[in-house]
Amino acid sequence: MRTHPNIETLLTVAFAGAVASTVLAFGAASQERAFSGRELFEANCATCHGTDGAGRTVSEVGFDIPLPDFRNCVFASREVDGDWASIIHEGGPRRAFNRMMPAFGEALSMDEIEAILGHIRTFCTDKRWPRGELNLPLALFTEKAFPEDEALWRTFINTEGPLSITSEFIYEKRFGPRGQLEVNVPFVMGDQSGSTNAGIGDIAVAWKQNLYAN
Repeated sequence: MRTHPNIETLLTVAFAGAVASTVLAFGAASQERAFSGRELFEANCATCHGTDGAGRTVSEVGFDIPLPDFRNCVFASREVDGDWASIIHEGGPRRAFNRMMPAFGEALSMDEIEAILGHIRTFCTDKRWPRGELNLPLALFTEKAFPEDEALWRTFINTEGPLSITSEFIYEKRFGPRGQLEVNVPFVMGDQSGSTNAGIGDIAVAWKQNLYAN
């Protein structure tokens, strides 16, 4: 004898199916929601770096390692996103930083890391400072446009004709977001008329000013 489900059973099954569909749809929507860079930073980074990017104090973090201040444009603007992304993804030792900086490669996707970096960049509010991505490698015969704080020693050896060696000590000091003072002191040694002569060449002083950075 064939039995038919009563109306209450059908309504119960239909209601349960509707609830299950709603829960699944809500779960999928939650997984698909893209968190903002600020939300990701505060959830993963603020414990040590603070919600304002200034870095927690030693008493707050519990270890005696100075934390970077992302609000400091002198520091933050020089760093390129690629280096910071590597540190977030693989930890501090990836770029010779302390091991206390953990790796988030298994917890964050590259899109999420890029979103965090975008939020970190908002802590430096003075947009006059050029980004580190514009600090291109030094060419052989031209100067870099990016203002630097560094000292260089360069040596040139002439292998054609009489031996001649020229060395340069270059000191570069950055002033403000886009200015730089440079001092160049050359040292020259060479064979002339069968004898070796050496001395200091013409000292040069220069000022470099970055007019535009995008």
